[in-house]
Formats: sequence, C-alpha cells, structure tokens
Amino acid sequence: MAIEFRKTADEDELVEAFRTISAAFGEEAEERDIESARKTMPVDRVHVAVDGGKFVGVAAAHAFSMTIPGGELPAGGVTWVAVLPTHRRRGVATGLCVTSSTTSATAASRSPSSGRQSRSFTAASATASRRRRTKWTP
Repeated sequence: MAIEFRKTADEDELVEAFRTISAAFGEEAEERDIESARKTMPVDRVHVAVDGGKFVGVAAAHAFSMTIPGGELPAGGVTWVAVLPTHRRRGVATGLCVTSSTTSATAASRSPSSGRQSRSFTAASATASRRRRTKWTP
C-alpha cells in the first residue's frame, strides 16, 4: 500500500501525531505533553505519513520570521520529525521533509513581507545549488 503524505486535519489528528512521535521514540505520550502540544503547535503546521489509515511518521515546523538585510522573511523551524520503527529506511522521513518544505515554501511565497513578494528557500534548492558549485576531484 502506498504511503500518503498530508497535513493534519484537526486537533484530534494533532494529538494522534504527537502520540506517533512518542511511540517512535519508545515512549508513551503523557497528558501534560499532549496539552502543551495543543497549545503550541498549530494544526496546519504538522505533516503526517499515513499507511493503511495509521500515522507512521510525523514532521512539523514552527512559523517565525527571519530578519535579513532589507526586511524579514517568513521561515519555519523544523521539529517533531519521527518515523515508527516499522517504517524506517523506506523514505518516509524524506517524503515528510519534501512535502513539508514544498508546502511551507508555497505558503511563504504567498506571504507579503515588507510590502514585497517573499522569496522561498528550500533544502532541495540549496543542495542543488551547492552541487553545481562544487567540483569533485577523486
């Protein structure tokens, strides 16, 4: 069965995502931690990997602004990255990161910043740019 990558839809899914993270690290989610997650993490900032109706991986990003010369740009602080042991080494974390960065970059490019169009920057474009500049000599 194919793994689906998507955002969480509501607070119940946010809680399930947090429980998935805890399970991935061999822990059990405590109520106080779940309550803290509800207060600090917006539902639309959490991405999940779903296999057969069950969450198997999670990645999230806190929204913040980054000051650069000439203004500010929206940015995301990556957090909550975890994959259940049963689904590791299958590209789940990569899929989450790509889905998350693509969604975040699209949202960032739509956000007004200092009265001008924002520029988005993704890890994939940074890696591609470095590859073009780097010469490999065996």
